[in-house]
This record gives sequence, C-alpha cells and structure tokens, in this order.
Amino acid sequence: MPNIRGRITHLVTYEEEGRTDWALALSKICWFLICLLMPFSIYRFLKDLFGSAIGVGGIFLLLILVRLQGPLNLVLLDELLGRIFPELRTAYRFGRTTVYDFRVEQESGAQISCILRGELQGATPMQGDWVTLQGVYRLGTLRVTSGRNEVIGAIFLPRPNYSGWILLVTGSALILFILYLKGVFDAYLYPWVADWVEYLLNIE
Repeated sequence: MPNIRGRITHLVTYEEEGRTDWALALSKICWFLICLLMPFSIYRFLKDLFGSAIGVGGIFLLLILVRLQGPLNLVLLDELLGRIFPELRTAYRFGRTTVYDFRVEQESGAQISCILRGELQGATPMQGDWVTLQGVYRLGTLRVTSGRNEVIGAIFLPRPNYSGWILLVTGSALILFILYLKGVFDAYLYPWVADWVEYLLNIE
C-alpha cells in the first residue's frame, strides 16, 4: 500500500451523492422476507406445541400488535441493530457523502492528487498540514484510507462501514426461518421447548 508524506495544498471540501450500499439494500430485502415468513413460523410453532386454535390465536395477536403499532412504525432490523450498537449507524445510507479533494506536495516538489471520502474519525485534513497518507492509486489519484498529521500527531481515517455485518445478520436470520419452516430443527427444538414448559409448570 502506497505511503506518501508531504504538505496539503489546494484543499477543496464538497458533498456528492453517496453510492448505493448494496449490502444494506440486500439486508432490507432479507428483512422484508423475514416479515413475510414470521407469521407462518409463529403459526407453525404454536400449532405444533399447543394445537391449531392456539396457533390461530397467536396470528390474531400478532395482527393486533401490528395494527396498534402501524406497519410504517415497525423498526427494521438494521435500524434496531443501529440503536443497540450505535457504531453500526456508520453503515452508509443512501444520501450525500463528504469528499476531501486535495493535493500533497512532497519534499521533492512532486504533487500527488488525493481523494478522501466519508465521515472521518479523528482529525480533519487542513490546507498546509504536513501529513503521511496511506491508500491505493486509481487512475493516478490516491484514494486515501488513513492518514496522520505529522505536526500534532492526530490520525484521520474514514469511519468503518458495518453494512456487511448487518447483511450477515439479516441473511442468517432469513436462512434460519426458512430452515425452521422446512422442519430442520424440529427434532432438537421441540423436545427442548417441551422440557422447559414442563419445568416451568412444575415450579412450585
């Protein structure tokens, strides 16, 4: 990975339309499918344990809860994870992204065009700063992945994107729902639930 050192010149900061985060978009599709499969899973679970009447009652209770909350107020899984783990909110949404477009003049006099995109952790690059940068070259421009202000010792780098982890969670949840509806977990799940129900009923 290229490592360059020099003084920042000709710094321009602007915003541009953010690129589509396909991992986050796919996670929303997975969550939509989970919402479709959830009523069937609840009905099957209650029916297998307590009979059809309880299964139908569980679906009616779910419909009442959805009606009271309103479908538009239901929190999607990625938003729920963002509330539980605030750092996940750095996953890129569809919107505008801050861009730092600048040049670095090396001690030899050579100038290198640099681009730094996204919300930053640590310091912000400023014109006149002496910096050490790491990144990758694309079409003659250094796409900065991290940097260090050599004068004050501050580090600046884009915030990490956790949308891949969100997709992993929603995708795994969707697979679990599908496997459950296919009966893969029946031999292990129902005896365990029955033991717990019996244990709770026998507690004095």
